[in-house]
Amino acid sequence: MKGFTIAGHVAIDQIITPSSEYLQLGGPPSFAAALGKALSFPVYAVTKIGADIPDEFKESLKQLGITVNPSSFPTTRFVIDYRHEPRCMSVPSRCEPISLEEVQDSDRLLICPIVDEISDNLLDQMDPDFLAIDPQGILRDIELDHKVSSRRWHNPMALKRLDLLKTSSSEHHLITGYSDIQKSLRKLVESGVGIAVITDGVNGSYVMTDTTSLKVPSYPVRVVDATGAGDVFLAGIASHLDEGLEWACAVASASSSAIIETHGPKIECTPKEIMQRAEEINGKIRD
Repeated sequence: MKGFTIAGHVAIDQIITPSSEYLQLGGPPSFAAALGKALSFPVYAVTKIGADIPDEFKESLKQLGITVNPSSFPTTRFVIDYRHEPRCMSVPSRCEPISLEEVQDSDRLLICPIVDEISDNLLDQMDPDFLAIDPQGILRDIELDHKVSSRRWHNPMALKRLDLLKTSSSEHHLITGYSDIQKSLRKLVESGVGIAVITDGVNGSYVMTDTTSLKVPSYPVRVVDATGAGDVFLAGIASHLDEGLEWACAVASASSSAIIETHGPKIECTPKEIMQRAEEINGKIRD
């Protein structure tokens, strides 16, 4: 089990469901740190917040081990509306970008932008020993009314340097041009990605390397809040790869099941419970 640095914005998420509306702490660093805290591996966050972030969220970040000085920019804010399928998102404010100087000394680096805080130019300059990405924030355009729309991403130079790429069933076509998951995985691997992962919600996840193709089942739980599931999945794989790909995928799936049982970046499952779920999932992984 190994720790890592994760680069991406912390966010204030306004969650809207058919039955409720509330604010919660969000952003990939928050969710990755929650898993690190639960499973006892170190997570260092390169992120930005504004002076507008609520005190309770600053305290939550502190409890997660994330220390960050406020920026002169406002905190990145998302409005996530689950009353629609797929969910509708808007971004009323964005914090300042992340710079190369903030990440250049990281040996194991997870790039997890949520909206434009990491540029393609910056990505091309990164050279850690281990480089992983969830490009969700690169695949988003913000319209004049702050609504989030999708855009294509084409960066062959970056793809061939990636040890791990995780994307979702709703976004992979924006990278590969294919709607078929297996074709997308194959194209990513042929482009030089070491491990390509496409998550597909309750249907599980699909993983491919140049020698392996896996179907990883999800673990059935009552979903309280699906936000952060993908962030935790990536953190689970990245932290456990030294124990083998299949086991890392099992831990990732089990960890995702734990995060969606709660609101926000909090895991109530014990490490033993997560590992028991991982053992069960591991026995069901198939080629």
